[in-house]
Amino acid sequence: MGWALGGGVETAIGELLGLGGGNRWTMKLEYLYVNLGNVNYQFGTNQTSVCGTTCVAPFLITGTAAFSSQNHVYEQIVRVGLNYKFDTTIAPTVARRY
Repeated sequence: MGWALGGGVETAIGELLGLGGGNRWTMKLEYLYVNLGNVNYQFGTNQTSVCGTTCVAPFLITGTAAFSSQNHVYEQIVRVGLNYKFDTTIAPTVARRY
């Protein structure tokens, strides 16, 4: 479980560069931050002799060993895009009542 927050802008290149008219080409910039929280790892094991029964004088170790780790999982995503609009003359249809 986690959360995300982001935003972006898109503009016609002609308007951005002051060229006017022809808004078919646009460019966009987006940013997204995704935070998936912390992940914890833990495991343990019993320790045994170093060379078992094959050694002439085995070195015995007693006790346990444990390992734990914590990682924070997050992503920062930046997207840059260039778009071409094929038909800018079609207006969205709106249902009207008379």
